[in-house]
Amino acid sequence: MDKIKEILEKDKKKIILIIVLISFLIGIVVIAINRDKINFLKLMSNSIFDLEKEYSCEEGYIQNGTQCEKEEVINASLNNTCEAGYTYNEALDQCQKEEVVEASNNALCNNGYTYNKENGKCEKLDVANAEVIINCPAGYTRNGNTCEKRTTAKCEFLRYDCDGKGEYKSGNNNFGNGSCGYRKCPTGYSGIGGKCYKLSGGTYKGSEAWVVYNDTQAGVDPKNFSCSKGTLKFGGIYSISSILKEHPYLKNFKSSYTKGRRYVRHFACVTNKTKAMSSCEDGYKTVLNACIKAPIPVYMCGNGYVSNGDGTGTKVETKEATVTNLCGNGYSYNSGTNRCEKLNQTNPINQVIYTCPAGYTQNGTNCHITLTKLANKSYSCDAGYNLEGNVCKKKTIKEATVATNN
Repeated sequence: MDKIKEILEKDKKKIILIIVLISFLIGIVVIAINRDKINFLKLMSNSIFDLEKEYSCEEGYIQNGTQCEKEEVINASLNNTCEAGYTYNEALDQCQKEEVVEASNNALCNNGYTYNKENGKCEKLDVANAEVIINCPAGYTRNGNTCEKRTTAKCEFLRYDCDGKGEYKSGNNNFGNGSCGYRKCPTGYSGIGGKCYKLSGGTYKGSEAWVVYNDTQAGVDPKNFSCSKGTLKFGGIYSISSILKEHPYLKNFKSSYTKGRRYVRHFACVTNKTKAMSSCEDGYKTVLNACIKAPIPVYMCGNGYVSNGDGTGTKVETKEATVTNLCGNGYSYNSGTNRCEKLNQTNPINQVIYTCPAGYTQNGTNCHITLTKLANKSYSCDAGYNLEGNVCKKKTIKEATVATNN
């Protein structure tokens, strides 16, 4: 080991020199491999490998290694902007705004008058209500501010309608013939004395009868009305004229009255079983033991006519009325205020003098002043240029041209 150390000490300088040479050779190889990937290495390679090549650039370009560079410098565009309401004056290089105010005056007018600087007069406006006259064309009648003409024509009958629970009754055997109605007692029951009694059966026209006759003594004797089941009950006597007075549309009662019948008598064969009698609703009224109401006739009217419910129809045509507003002597009608107006004018009591605030210039009855401000200045460049101060710069880089060696 001591001998080896002695040899290494003796040849130390040679070993260092060999290591340096090997490192240099390795560096040369690395540069050769990566010369086109890294600009620095490319430059180094140019220095090492391309010493024999010559490069050239177009006129106006400056060579930088294997590249040609050109920088263009132009003046930047100057922009002048002003605050809202101001306009830039290029000749004066400033922003300006014209301001106009009314000049003050010392005009004196009589009591109630106001000075008008536009015409130099003192004015007072008198007002009054207009006389309104409304006229309609011939054949029309006024209805407010509208004119109407009404004509009547016959309509075609279609049917009867009933409202609420009622149904239209018809037929000679139905005492409610010609009306809208419904029973106050359930089917199989008869209304007597405010209660509904269950019918039991009888020998005279079934178990229930309504008999009409000339007077209270005439007609069927109750003895002739017998019940095979249950009990005979007398439901009461009713005046036909009283019924027709309130319900003239009941056709069977009207027919009976025409034939001289004046009263109707009610008989029924019933059991002791009862139910509550219902009340009449929706404007229906009690007649005998039913709820009765006049039917609603439905008509068809053509050509713009509207049914009146009595077989006739009415058509209403309208036109705008002619409205005239009359004003007294010297007054004129103002449609905007709907009044009559008269403008009185006189001259001011004194000589009118106009004055303006300091800095303003008088022009008639107005005062003018030009307000100025410095413009906001800024610079800008076209696309592709970079702003530096007040100039625009653009750098162009190209690959240098390799010269051919002869």
